[in-house]
Amino acid sequence: MAAVRTEKNVFEADATLVLTIGEPSGGTRQTIECAKEHGKPHLMIDLGVTDTKTVTKVKKWITSNGIATLNVAGPRESQQWGIYEKALKLLQQLAG
Repeated sequence: MAAVRTEKNVFEADATLVLTIGEPSGGTRQTIECAKEHGKPHLMIDLGVTDTKTVTKVKKWITSNGIATLNVAGPRESQQWGIYEKALKLLQQLAG
């Protein structure tokens, strides 16, 4: 069921922003593969190594790809401790 939901989310969005810490695995890796299969833009951001240019990089990617509907994907907090706070911070910066 999760695979069906993942594919639907990727397919219905203009692009997918993948937020992870380190190399993606499991469902996060599947999301990237699904984006590739459907020819959808995707950008992976390793929240463990972000810097002051990360927000600018993501905003530029969104603008250059004309993204109106963005799928945000990544592992659960229970699978990657600390990712929730890091992802929330980045998304708040993008919205600000």
